[in-house]
Amino acid sequence: MVHVPPIDAVGFGQELVMIPSIEDACPTKDGTSASTPSGNASKRNSLHFSVLIRCRRILLRRRRKCEALHAHLVWVESELTAVRKATTNVEKLLKELEKGMQVVKVEVHQMGEKKEVAKAKCKDTEQESD
Repeated sequence: MVHVPPIDAVGFGQELVMIPSIEDACPTKDGTSASTPSGNASKRNSLHFSVLIRCRRILLRRRRKCEALHAHLVWVESELTAVRKATTNVEKLLKELEKGMQVVKVEVHQMGEKKEVAKAKCKDTEQESD
Protein backbone atom coordinates (compact mmCIF):
# COMPACT_ATOMS: atom_id res chain seq x y z
CA MET A 1 0.00 0.00 0.00
CA VAL A 2 1.29 3.44 -0.94
CA HIS A 3 1.29 6.15 1.73
CA VAL A 4 0.19 9.53 0.36
CA PRO A 5 1.23 12.38 2.65
CA PRO A 6 -1.27 15.13 3.49
CA ILE A 7 -1.07 18.29 1.43
CA ASP A 8 -0.66 21.91 2.54
CA ALA A 9 -2.01 24.66 0.32
CA VAL A 10 0.12 27.69 -0.46
CA GLY A 11 -1.43 30.53 -2.39
CA PHE A 12 0.37 32.73 -4.87
CA GLY A 13 -1.75 35.61 -6.09
CA GLN A 14 -4.97 34.02 -7.25
CA GLU A 15 -3.35 30.76 -8.18
CA LEU A 16 -3.61 27.98 -5.61
CA VAL A 17 -0.51 25.74 -5.50
CA MET A 18 -0.57 22.48 -3.57
CA ILE A 19 2.67 21.11 -2.03
CA PRO A 20 3.15 18.17 0.37
CA SER A 21 3.81 19.08 3.99
CA ILE A 22 7.47 18.55 4.88
CA GLU A 23 6.61 17.48 8.43
CA ASP A 24 4.16 14.83 7.23
CA ALA A 25 6.34 13.68 4.34
CA CYS A 26 9.24 13.04 6.76
CA PRO A 27 7.77 11.24 9.79
CA THR A 28 9.93 10.27 12.78
CA LYS A 29 11.10 6.69 13.38
CA ASP A 30 7.97 5.81 15.35
CA GLY A 31 5.74 7.00 12.42
CA THR A 32 4.42 10.19 14.05
CA SER A 33 4.63 13.62 12.53
CA ALA A 34 7.86 15.57 12.93
CA SER A 35 5.93 18.72 13.84
CA THR A 36 5.72 19.79 17.44
CA PRO A 37 2.78 21.52 19.11
CA SER A 38 4.89 24.56 19.94
CA GLY A 39 6.73 25.01 16.66
CA ASN A 40 5.90 23.64 13.21
CA ALA A 41 2.26 22.82 13.96
CA SER A 42 1.41 26.42 14.84
CA LYS A 43 3.25 27.63 11.74
CA ARG A 44 1.30 25.14 9.67
CA ASN A 45 -1.99 26.23 11.27
CA SER A 46 -1.06 29.84 10.59
CA LEU A 47 -0.29 28.89 6.98
CA HIS A 48 -3.63 27.09 6.66
CA PHE A 49 -5.40 30.12 8.11
CA SER A 50 -3.70 32.54 5.70
CA VAL A 51 -4.54 30.26 2.77
CA LEU A 52 -8.16 30.14 3.89
CA ILE A 53 -8.23 33.94 4.15
CA ARG A 54 -6.81 34.24 0.62
CA CYS A 55 -9.33 31.74 -0.72
CA ARG A 56 -12.13 33.63 1.00
CA ARG A 57 -10.97 36.90 -0.55
CA ILE A 58 -10.83 35.31 -4.00
CA LEU A 59 -14.30 33.82 -3.59
CA LEU A 60 -15.75 37.10 -2.32
CA ARG A 61 -14.17 38.99 -5.22
CA ARG A 62 -15.63 36.50 -7.69
CA ARG A 63 -19.00 36.69 -5.97
CA ARG A 64 -19.02 40.49 -6.26
CA LYS A 65 -18.10 40.20 -9.94
CA CYS A 66 -20.92 37.70 -10.47
CA GLU A 67 -23.37 39.98 -8.68
CA ALA A 68 -22.26 42.93 -10.81
CA LEU A 69 -22.63 40.86 -13.98
CA HIS A 70 -26.08 39.73 -12.86
CA ALA A 71 -27.14 43.33 -12.20
CA HIS A 72 -25.86 44.33 -15.62
CA LEU A 73 -27.73 41.41 -17.22
CA VAL A 74 -30.97 42.51 -15.51
CA TRP A 75 -30.43 46.06 -16.82
CA VAL A 76 -29.74 44.79 -20.36
CA GLU A 77 -32.87 42.64 -20.28
CA SER A 78 -35.00 45.61 -19.19
CA GLU A 79 -33.48 47.75 -21.95
CA LEU A 80 -34.19 44.99 -24.47
CA THR A 81 -37.82 44.83 -23.31
CA ALA A 82 -38.13 48.60 -23.74
CA VAL A 83 -36.63 48.40 -27.23
CA ARG A 84 -39.03 45.61 -28.19
CA LYS A 85 -42.00 47.70 -27.04
CA ALA A 86 -40.72 50.74 -28.92
CA THR A 87 -40.17 48.62 -32.05
CA THR A 88 -43.73 47.30 -31.84
CA ASN A 89 -45.06 50.86 -31.51
CA VAL A 90 -42.95 52.03 -34.44
CA GLU A 91 -44.20 49.12 -36.58
CA LYS A 92 -47.82 50.06 -35.77
CA LEU A 93 -47.17 53.71 -36.61
CA LEU A 94 -45.44 52.72 -39.85
CA LYS A 95 -48.43 50.60 -40.90
CA GLU A 96 -50.79 53.49 -40.13
CA LEU A 97 -48.57 55.84 -42.13
CA GLU A 98 -48.53 53.44 -45.10
CA LYS A 99 -52.34 53.22 -44.99
CA GLY A 100 -52.55 57.01 -44.83
CA MET A 101 -50.20 57.30 -47.83
CA GLN A 102 -52.37 54.88 -49.81
CA VAL A 103 -55.44 56.99 -48.99
CA VAL A 104 -53.61 60.16 -50.07
CA LYS A 105 -52.51 58.50 -53.34
CA VAL A 106 -56.11 57.52 -54.10
CA GLU A 107 -57.28 61.04 -53.29
CA VAL A 108 -54.56 62.57 -55.50
CA HIS A 109 -55.54 60.25 -58.34
CA GLN A 110 -59.22 61.17 -57.88
CA MET A 111 -58.35 64.88 -57.79
CA GLY A 112 -56.34 64.46 -60.99
CA GLU A 113 -59.34 62.84 -62.66
CA LYS A 114 -61.63 65.62 -61.39
CA LYS A 115 -59.15 68.18 -62.69
CA GLU A 116 -59.20 66.56 -66.14
CA VAL A 117 -63.00 66.49 -66.06
CA ALA A 118 -63.07 70.17 -65.00
CA LYS A 119 -60.61 71.11 -67.79
CA ALA A 120 -62.72 69.26 -70.30
CA LYS A 121 -65.86 71.06 -69.08
CA CYS A 122 -64.06 74.41 -69.28
CA LYS A 123 -62.98 73.67 -72.87
CA ASP A 124 -66.51 72.65 -73.74
CA THR A 125 -67.88 75.81 -72.12
CA GLU A 126 -65.31 77.97 -73.92
CA GLN A 127 -66.05 76.30 -77.22
CA GLU A 128 -69.76 76.78 -76.71
CA SER A 129 -69.28 80.43 -75.81
CA ASP A 130 -67.17 81.11 -78.90
